[in-house]
This record gives sequence, C-alpha cells and structure tokens, in this order.
Amino acid sequence: MPNLIRVFKNRKRELIYLGVVVLVYFVQKFLSYKTGIYMEECRDANAHLMALNGCLPYADSGCWLYGPFAFCIYPLIFKIFGANLVVLRMSYIIIGSLVIPLVYFLARRLMVPLWAALAAFLSITLIDVPFYTYNHILATVAGLCALLFVIWFIERRATYNLFLAGIFVGITLLVKPFLMGLGTFSSIVFFLALLKFRKNLSSIRIKPKHIAAVVFGVVSMLMPFFIYFAIHGGLYKFLAHMTPVGPDRASGFYHYSYGPPLSQYWEAVITAAPYKLLFSPAQWRVILAESFDSLIRISPIIFPLGILLLNKFSRRCRSVSKDGRVYFLLFTIFSIFISAQTLFYLQHMSRSFTAQVPLLLVAYFLFLINNKKLYSRKDRFIRYAVGIATIVFIVFLTSLHFFRYPYSASKRYVAPLELERARGIKVTPAEKELYESLNTFLSEHSREDDPIAILGHCPTLSFLSQRHNIFNGETIIMELDYLARHAKDSPQDQEKLRKLEDRLINKLKTEKPKFILEPIMFAAEYAETRLNRYVARTYTLEKTLGPAEINIYMPGIVKIYRLKTYHEILIK
Repeated sequence: MPNLIRVFKNRKRELIYLGVVVLVYFVQKFLSYKTGIYMEECRDANAHLMALNGCLPYADSGCWLYGPFAFCIYPLIFKIFGANLVVLRMSYIIIGSLVIPLVYFLARRLMVPLWAALAAFLSITLIDVPFYTYNHILATVAGLCALLFVIWFIERRATYNLFLAGIFVGITLLVKPFLMGLGTFSSIVFFLALLKFRKNLSSIRIKPKHIAAVVFGVVSMLMPFFIYFAIHGGLYKFLAHMTPVGPDRASGFYHYSYGPPLSQYWEAVITAAPYKLLFSPAQWRVILAESFDSLIRISPIIFPLGILLLNKFSRRCRSVSKDGRVYFLLFTIFSIFISAQTLFYLQHMSRSFTAQVPLLLVAYFLFLINNKKLYSRKDRFIRYAVGIATIVFIVFLTSLHFFRYPYSASKRYVAPLELERARGIKVTPAEKELYESLNTFLSEHSREDDPIAILGHCPTLSFLSQRHNIFNGETIIMELDYLARHAKDSPQDQEKLRKLEDRLINKLKTEKPKFILEPIMFAAEYAETRLNRYVARTYTLEKTLGPAEINIYMPGIVKIYRLKTYHEILIK
C-alpha cells in the first residue's frame, strides 16, 4: 500500500493533527459545560467529599462493578486545587483528552497512519459526551496506558514496562473492575498472543518474571488502598462494602446508576427470587442494555485490536481494497452497537449519541477525501454504501432525539417492589401507594427528561432508607410529598405543600445535616419554591462541611432523568 497523506510524513504534522482533534474535543465538552449537574455527577462529587471527610463512600453494586476505591483519585485533586465544579470538570476534560493521543499512538504501532488518525478521531465518540462520568474516563485512560506499556515492552524488551502496565491495570481495577478491568486484561492477553503470530515478534518469550512483574504492579497499586480502607473505615464496613449483598444493608440494588443495573439480576439469584422475576422480558431487557453498555465502554481500549481482527477477516472479500473493507465493516459494527444500545438502554442514550453525529460525519468526510486519492475504483461501492448508511444512521438517531423510544416507565419499577417482597422486607401501605402513584405518573409521561423530585440527605450516596443503613444512622431522609406536582391545581395541595416546605426548612435549620445530596425539582412548576431557594442559598458555595473544610458546590436545582427507589420517602 502506498504511503498515505502528506500530513503523516513527519512527527510534527502528526502532533498538529492530534492537537486539532483534541481541540475539537475541548470545544465539544465546553458546549455542554453549563448544562447542569446530572444525577451521577452529584453522586460522584459527594463521594469525593465524603472520602475527604474520612467517610467510606458507597459505590453501587459493590466492588465487583464499580470498585470499593472508585472515588479515591479525585479527592487528591480536590486536596491540591480545592473542591469546586470548575476544578472537577476541567480535570475531567484534561484527563479525557488523553484518550485521543493514547489511542493514536497505540493504533500507530499496529496499522498505517491514516487508520490510526481515524481511530483517534472516533475515540472522541466513545467518550460519554454530555455527561461527566469520572470513573469511566479514568478507567479508559488507565487501560490505554497499560496497553501502551505492554507495547513498549514488546519493542524494548524491558521488564519494567510490564510492572508499569500492572500499575495502570491496578488503577483500572480500582475504578471500574467489572467492565474496564475486564477489557484491559482481555486486550493485554490479545497483545501477548500477537507475539506468536507476528514474525518480527515471535522471538519474544514470556517468562515467569514477566508475569510476576505485572502481578506485582497490580498488587502494589491495590494494597495501599486496601490497607487504608480496612483500617480507617473499619474492616466490617469494608467487607460489607465489597460484597454485593452485605449483612444488615441494602446492596447496590437500591442505587440505580442507569436504571436497574445488572446487579439486580444477581441480587435476585442470591436471594432466590421467583422465576417470573428472573426470566421476565423486562429483566432480560435490562441485562441486554447493560451488556451493550459494557461493549461500548470498553471500545476505546480494544479499538485498535478490533481493526486488526476486521482486517484479517475482511481478506475474504476480493471486490474492494483492504482498507475499504476494514472501514465498511468497522462502521457497520460500530453503528449496530450504538443503535442496539440506544434501543435497549433505559435512559438518555438517544441524546448522547445524537450529539456525536457531527463527529461521525466529519470522520466519514475524512474517509472520502482520503479515499479519492488513495484507493482504487473498486472502493466506489464502499463510499456509496457508507454514505447511505451514515445518512440513515443520522436520521435514526435524530428521530430518537425528538420521539423517544416508547418504553413503558411503569414496568421499570414493578421488579424492585417484587424483589423487596422476595427478600422478605415488609412493604408498608404508604410505600406501596407511593410506588404505584409514581409509576402511574411515569407511565403518563413518556419523555425521559421530565424532572422528578426528591429532596434527600444521604451520606451513603444511595438514597437508602434508615432501616437499610449501616452508617450508624447518619442518613436523614427528608420527605417530599409526591402530590407536589399537583400543587398548582388545588388550593388545598398548595397549602399542604407550603406546610411541607416549612417542616423541611425547620428540619434543615435544626439538624444541620453534614451533607445534602441532590436537591432536585419535582416538576417544572416546583423549581422556584422557597424550599429549593433555601437549599440553593444555604448549600451552594457557602456551607463549610466537615473537618476537611470543603465547600459543597451543587446548585439547588438539579435535573434527574430517572426515578430512584422511593420506599425511603416518608409520607406524614
């Protein structure tokens, strides 16, 4: 294959190209910079504040999904630069931008420069665009660094590179073991397997000292955190935190990140829930959604490897050139993953991937421009096919943006109530009525972005009720009547809401909770109530919390796109 476009003939132009791509990423992130703080960001931010105050942060579903140490990196940044939203988001943008050059330098060692550039550009679309999910991006960067050190070991034969790779694998396991950690280990195994198939690498032999170097790197990263939390947080709390179903506590089942997580399935298995719950269509819909989510999230790590596999597989097709086949297959599989995840996902993926459409367009036109100069006439079919597929894909995602996938919201919350009963937890009539009322409200509002209200103070970050709390009763759940959404329709409801606000404000003044989590508006008409104004005024950049003297920076009104569990909302 001939030498590709001029821009990649020297390192200086390569760096200029990467700088432009990073700039595109920065612009994209800043466009969504002031879109509000989302539910996940509130949870993560408060977890960092808790860690600084010596509390054991709660990670949903236990360490097998998010890791018991998932919130240990950003507290260090807070200690150095201070705890505020600008520092948090800027650090996310800076760390996220590392994905682009890492993907490029990884891919550059495995393929021609043009495909490495395209891989780097598409890596932008594989980072969550409108949301600031800190653990995911940290795990992605750590996984890519681990792969880069493995490649340096192959090139330089230096064992210390494997030790450094093990350290970054340990970081990945700290923040995202089940998804990103699995992807990183799989990728490293694949790289080592390449040693047997590449002629110029077949001379490398994996010795016990190489495996020991990786293991020692992983252990050296994990042990300090393990010892710290085991001593500082208490061994009992630490072990309870690590188990998906710990004693005297609700597990991650009561904390939803993206709707009912896959842990709900395992929770049902462990507690011997009825088969109708395990094998219901709604349950497997959740499992499929989480599976597609896992594939998308580990894609930045295995992206160059996927191109290699597709390249090998596509040699059977003789009608087009090699790179044309690779691009077409890659684009098709990438589109299928995104489309399937958008359909199966239970939250806001349509908006997320609609925001990525311009990036797909630019990548496609980059392919067309280069294709005219580099590829044979046999690739004309590929150009037309990819162009048509791009248009159809954009129309599909755009339609989802305006017409959400009509999935009945009420079905999402039948399973939690049944599972509570299966676990032998008594459901009070008030809780049952609240479940049914909220499910009815959700089923009547198909749009996923309807703001739902819960005002809660919850140091365990999981909206657990007091009876499921293991943090010595520190959790204070402040009630918010679900009838508040009807307050504008009835004078009686308005009066009831006013009394409720007075009671909650007095509770805030007298009890002075250490943390206040996610002050959220219940409906659009509830956004300007006295209660939210009081919370915003009291707890936004004004309240000093805890021994670490950190300022909580959350605004008083935050949108949430999914109901959590509601048995903890007390109706009086």
